Amino acid sequence: MVDRNERDEVPNRGLTRSDLLTADEVALLLAVPVSTVRDWARRGLLPSRKLGRHRRFLRVEVERWVVGSRAA
Repeated sequence: MVDRNERDEVPNRGLTRSDLLTADEVALLLAVPVSTVRDWARRGLLPSRKLGRHRRFLRVEVERWVVGSRAA
């Protein structure tokens, strides 16, 4: 029998390019203006990471944020 924790874990494969989104890509995904995505990120409403001068979004965090915002 497989332990539930082992079965539910996602293998740590590292980040790929498709895991990181730009503000433009998030805007397309959410069907909102890029300025809105940047504003939400700047205010901490939408999870993001600063990489130097660039802001990037993890796809899994954006998807989780969308699902969580619907429940609110």
